Amino acid sequence: MRPLLSFTVLTVLLTGCVNIGAKGPKPTALLTLHATSITASDRAITGLAGDAITIGLPLTPQSLAVARIPVTDGRGQITYLTGVTWVEPPSRLFKALLTDAIATKTGRLILDPRQTLQKAGSDLTGQLLDFGIDLPSKSVIVTYDALLTHANTKLVASRRFQARMQLAALDGPEVSAALNQAANDVATQIAEWVRTN
Repeated sequence: MRPLLSFTVLTVLLTGCVNIGAKGPKPTALLTLHATSITASDRAITGLAGDAITIGLPLTPQSLAVARIPVTDGRGQITYLTGVTWVEPPSRLFKALLTDAIATKTGRLILDPRQTLQKAGSDLTGQLLDFGIDLPSKSVIVTYDALLTHANTKLVASRRFQARMQLAALDGPEVSAALNQAANDVATQIAEWVRTN
């Protein structure tokens, strides 16, 4: 079953794109991602800082630096889907999704450098390369290049993760639901990789 999305306002069917830099209409819907791997609210994790992990905010290309859904036409041109926007940039939404997936899949303590001075034993950083629509294939694509470093052993591992979901229509609800599914797929893949490395 396709994961549900949280909408802050009613969503209407949307079509078309707007060029980069063009001032489009105000969005009719604000979208967010919904994690399929959710840590129980009463779950407590205790452990040594050396066994914990930090998850960095993904780097992104300029096309993903805004809270909009990019559309690539296969010829190097990028437009944006009109009428919808994310509640915050994709990098922040994906980091939250990834944090839930890793906490659930690995059971490891996740440290946020903004909340503690303790140094975690592992660090996950990466680049969110794709998070939008590929027009030629009529699909959404989520691509993340991960880099996992271990402070104690000085080992470094990297891997690319990707998921595609076909689109039945180029409208806000369809696209955001497909992106939610693809993002959860990628987050689950990464969490499993972190668990075994």
